[in-house]
Amino acid sequence: MKPQHISGAKIFVSFWSAKAASWQPANSLTGRARRSPTATRLTICRSTTSNPPVKAFLSHEWQLTGEDALEYLSVVFPDGRHDEILFCILLLTVFKRRLPAETWPEVEMWLEHIDHWVVCDQLAINIAGRLVLADKSRWKALQLWAQSPNEWKRRFAVTTAGIVRNKGGRKSKDVLKLIDPLMNDASTHVQNVVAWAIRQVAGENEHLAVNFLKKWKGRCDHEIFREATLRLSPDAKITVMKAKSHHA
Repeated sequence: MKPQHISGAKIFVSFWSAKAASWQPANSLTGRARRSPTATRLTICRSTTSNPPVKAFLSHEWQLTGEDALEYLSVVFPDGRHDEILFCILLLTVFKRRLPAETWPEVEMWLEHIDHWVVCDQLAINIAGRLVLADKSRWKALQLWAQSPNEWKRRFAVTTAGIVRNKGGRKSKDVLKLIDPLMNDASTHVQNVVAWAIRQVAGENEHLAVNFLKKWKGRCDHEIFREATLRLSPDAKITVMKAKSHHA
């Protein structure tokens, strides 16, 4: 049979309803999994093409392009279900080495519709991180989003920044500078990812993370401070705890 070219999101929606609706993403993660965007990634999809609905979709002999995947995500993002949006994000991830040129402007529009931490993190981890790595000037957008009144934009900025740092695109001090204004953020969604970012920095440069935490001891959000120190070495944790508190 000659491969069939997909065009239009209606085909995708039809496929989703018929083949993939039984798949349930990990929208109800609790405890430690909520602390880390990467924990979410591992729970939802250990590798993109092994994910059940994505694998099923790609098993059809369709001439799927990155532009098609981008179209589907753009259609479902404004008012689609979370599982539909996640499916499309993972589908677009198949083309992560050759993402369409229009992807970054679309990301900026999708941010206006994010209302769930899993969607936020998966878009940052699987798509935005690679786009920022490809164009360093996009770091400026992360700096702007980190100051946004929209809590999901702030979380997205920190998650993306952390992924870029993990891939060698930015230094740890750049991430700490970005999260510095967020150390008293009122949103639990932002607090969780700020603490995660500090733990990531500590994994590479514990001394830098310790000095950052010492600076903020006594004047940052208690939950951020507690979560950020979870994976410090015993000696580093003692150093932080013995440091003089700095009150605002």
